Amino acid sequence: MNQFLSTYIPKFTFSSILLFLFLSCEKKDSTLIDSQGTSPLLISASLSPSTINTDTINIGPTRLPEDVLNISLTAFAKVMSSVGQEGISQVDYVIKNIGGSTFLNSGLLLDNGIAPDITNGDSIYSGTVTFKVIRSTVGTFSVEIQSEGTGGYRSNSLVLPLQIIRANQPPTLSNLQAPDTVHTLTQTMFIITVRASDSDGLADIKSVTRSTDGGTPRFLNDEGVNGDQTAGDGIYTETVSLNPPPPPRDYDFTFQAFDRSNAVSNVITKRITVAP
Repeated sequence: MNQFLSTYIPKFTFSSILLFLFLSCEKKDSTLIDSQGTSPLLISASLSPSTINTDTINIGPTRLPEDVLNISLTAFAKVMSSVGQEGISQVDYVIKNIGGSTFLNSGLLLDNGIAPDITNGDSIYSGTVTFKVIRSTVGTFSVEIQSEGTGGYRSNSLVLPLQIIRANQPPTLSNLQAPDTVHTLTQTMFIITVRASDSDGLADIKSVTRSTDGGTPRFLNDEGVNGDQTAGDGIYTETVSLNPPPPPRDYDFTFQAFDRSNAVSNVITKRITVAP
């Protein structure tokens, strides 16, 4: 029995020492990691707007499928750290297509009170998200937001969907004002006005035209000249000359509007009688 005890006790003591040393090393390593930094927590994020209709972006007189567009959005992210603001070194974004195979751009969100950020030091990081896209490109893209803490520790990430669409709407003509009859003996001209509107905005209207009996179209203007009262109000005007006098008869005046995607409005036709 004594011999058994004398051989057992030393083994037990040796194992205890090894366990003690192992635990001591674990504790020291854990303390070392904690002292180097912490991981922030990304609580929420948003994107404005989250849908882009590229048929509302004009860079020339006509919207072409191959146009390269500069897109600008605003992103917000709420980020917290267990050690306060000093525990957050940066908040960044990356824009890709939904499969992640096409990289568009990356950048930083800031909490400095400079627009688009609203309040300095409120843990809400903001930034302007910019990238380029060809107008013919449509589909779903992703804006991934993540933060980095001291020591290089990365937070969780939030992925925000971004829809790029083409949803052009054609212009509309209404409220045509034109005389029923004009007299060449007493008149040298008359004025026609028509209202043009577009759900994509007045800037989307490329032209408003008038043709008579299928002839060459003429352009009305909304520039405050040649009889037009107010520039840019959507009321297009033409001053029609009666000099030299046209032959007396009925004439059909046809009006149409075209937008920058060359979509065509409704047609308005007005019959005007030219009399002596």
